[in-house]
Amino acid sequence: MTDCPGARTGSLGWLPVALLMNYIFFFNLGYGSMIWITVAEILPIHVRSVANSVAVAFTCVFSFLTSHTYQSLMDTIDGEGVFWLYGGISLVGFLFILILVPETKNKSEAEIQEYFLPKNQRRGARGAGASKRRKSSKSGGGSRDADPAPTNDDKN
Repeated sequence: MTDCPGARTGSLGWLPVALLMNYIFFFNLGYGSMIWITVAEILPIHVRSVANSVAVAFTCVFSFLTSHTYQSLMDTIDGEGVFWLYGGISLVGFLFILILVPETKNKSEAEIQEYFLPKNQRRGARGAGASKRRKSSKSGGGSRDADPAPTNDDKN
């Protein structure tokens, strides 16, 4: 960078701190919070602690790489190139989320976990045999889970 003696920037000592605070605030509204939300809502309980550690480490490594390579990218492909590179990476991330990350609004944990099961193991794909078994157990087919037949005592 070259010095610009015509610009008076000496009184803007607070500007870098304010911009850094804005960056942190807006980052946490978007990708920053996605890590915590995704791990908490999508992954099963028995892997959450390890997966959370891996996700946070992954984010820290890529944040470091982004910061560390910024200046060399600026020297190599200029400001516009860096903007388009980061924008393209963000677009790929957006498409990944849009296509592969399931919507979790108003879904139970069991419904979210079922989304990740192979199609032949999902409840809806088990075939008619499973639904017939459930119906026969409710109609008094001798299953222990079936409702007992009403007795005369129940009517009084």
